[in-house]
Amino acid sequence: MTAEPQGTFNFPDQVRGATLPARSFLFYAGQTPPANLTAVVLRFYKDGAVTLTPTMTITSASTFAFNMNSVAGASMTLEEGIHDFDIKTTDAAGTIEFFVRGTINILPSAP
Repeated sequence: MTAEPQGTFNFPDQVRGATLPARSFLFYAGQTPPANLTAVVLRFYKDGAVTLTPTMTITSASTFAFNMNSVAGASMTLEEGIHDFDIKTTDAAGTIEFFVRGTINILPSAP
C-alpha cells in the first residue's frame, strides 16, 4: 500500500446543488501496470467524515482507466466549504494504492 499519493488534483469550484460533471482518469498511460485494476473508489470527505462517494466505472483494467460518473444536482447537497478527496485503487494482486488526493470547494447555491 502506498502511504503517499502519487499526485494531486483539485476539482474546479462546484456550486452546491449543481450537477458535478463526469471526469475521466488514466494512471498508466504508455506504461504497464503491475496487475489489472479490479476496484476503484473515490470519496469526498470533510472533517474526517465521508460526504460523497460517486459511482466509478472501470473503462480499461489493463491501463487503470476509469470514469467518475456525474452526480445529479439533487444529490450534490454537500456542505459549503472545502472537501478533501482521494482515489483508492485495488489491482488483481490485491495491492491497494492511493493514487490521487486533492480538494473541491463547494460554493453556496444561487438564491
